[in-house]
Formats: sequence, structure tokens, C-alpha cells
Amino acid sequence: MKRQNRSKKRLAFFSLLTSGHRLAVAQTLTDPCLTTTNELVSLESRVADTTVERVYSFCENTVVTVGSIDYNHDLVRGQEMLRLRPNMHVQCGRSGARENKCIIRNGNLLLDGTHYFGLSDRGALDNVVVRGFTFIGSKAQTAWITKPGTVNFIDCEFRNQGPVLADFSPPLSLPTSETRLSIVFRRCLFIGNRFLGERRHPSLVVGNGSRNRLLFEKTRWISNDMVTNNTMV
Repeated sequence: MKRQNRSKKRLAFFSLLTSGHRLAVAQTLTDPCLTTTNELVSLESRVADTTVERVYSFCENTVVTVGSIDYNHDLVRGQEMLRLRPNMHVQCGRSGARENKCIIRNGNLLLDGTHYFGLSDRGALDNVVVRGFTFIGSKAQTAWITKPGTVNFIDCEFRNQGPVLADFSPPLSLPTSETRLSIVFRRCLFIGNRFLGERRHPSLVVGNGSRNRLLFEKTRWISNDMVTNNTMV
């Protein structure tokens, strides 16, 4: 039964491609690969049906410098954040390996899983995969995720950056028995991170409340100093 459901999904997906609807879905699996997060946000803005799985590949050796958030919550002086949506898979190169060297750096926030900025879907972030990226030097948080669902980081590197913040809090109108956010780190690397004082959280990954679950599988931690206030050194 499980195999039959999967084949139905594939048939539905290819019918979208051949019928010419939702061009953004078709472009996710074709060349050229992406070189900016602006391109990704533009493609996703044209996707209305987020129940269809979409795979986006960034070109190897891509460096994305994310803009800063000003007092009006506008993004200035840089590219878009990596905005997470349901059933969206984003990977570095065709193989999705960290060795392909896709870097996302700077910015107050590098990955947006909220409804506060840009593509403001309010549904669950189900089946989200971020594969093979290196995140460097975020000014506040690397990721801020306030929606339920499952977000998977696979073979990613986190270097000299702010925390990944799981911050889902269900509204009173939702049943809480099965509503939660799970963030999975699989074969990831946290290396060379330092606590830089009040502007940063003194943790690398934060689960804010019982409805946020953090899972680590074959993840390594190397030369991280989150105890010393390195602004005083």
C-alpha cells in the first residue's frame, strides 16, 4: 500500500509538468542550477500547491550573502533568506554533498521558518530538507522556526554562527497532543562556534518548550566555545 501511494504522488507530479501548469515546480528539477536565494524565493512565490514535493539544486561553489533586517523588518543590503516551505528540498549541487561548497553567510537570519517575513504561509513545515550547505557568521540566529512540522538538516556545517531556534508554540485553538516541531540534524558538523556576548544565544541549538523536539544523528561537535564571552578576550 505504501508503494502504491508513492507511485500516485509521482504520477500526479509529472502530470503537473506535462500539462504546463505551475512553471515553478517544473523549474526545480531542470537546469540551470540556482546561484542566489533570490531566484529560489521567486520560484517559490509561484508555487500555490505546496503538497507537491519540490527539489531545488544550488550550483556548486555558490556563496550567498544574506541581507540584514532593518527596523521595518525589511531585508536590505543582500540576498533573501532561505525561506522554508512545506515539501521543499534544497540541496548543494546535484549530489547534495557538503563538499560541493555552497555557503550561506552573514545576515541577522539565514533560514526563515516563520510567517513574519516574505512568503508567509501559516501551515506546517512538513517534509522540509536542507542538504549539504555551510552556514557561516549569522548575526543573530541561523534559523528561526515557529511552525510545526519536520525540518531535516542533512550533511550541513554550522560555523561561527547564531543558534538554530526551534520556537513553535501552539495556539490555544489547536489540539496539542500531536502538534509539534521536530528538527533533525543528520551527519552535520558544528565547528568553530564561539559565544560572542549578549547579541548571541549561548547555545548552538535551542528547543523552546516541550513542543519542540531536537534529534541528532551522527552529528559532530568540534572546537566550539559557548562558555567564554569571547567579546572580552
